[in-house]
Amino acid sequence: MRGPVRVAANGWYRRSGFVESFRYMHVYLGDGDDRSGFFTPERLSSPVIAFLYGKIEDEAAIRFLYRRAYGCRQYVRAIDASSSARDPRR
Repeated sequence: MRGPVRVAANGWYRRSGFVESFRYMHVYLGDGDDRSGFFTPERLSSPVIAFLYGKIEDEAAIRFLYRRAYGCRQYVRAIDASSSARDPRR
């Protein structure tokens, strides 16, 4: 997700009481990506596609190596068990 959509989504989370807990990378290994360094058990082929997680500290290297790499955020929000459930959109 890029541009205005990402800004709007992140803004919604913050306005709704969520805080960023940590960042990480989603990486998709696909057609045209270098498969060196990937190992599979004996008698299996090399990966055709893979969905992986990476450390945000390695973002530049990951983006250099893979065409489909996305920076992601985990948002969390405390729940007050003593109050009734409230819709954060209101």
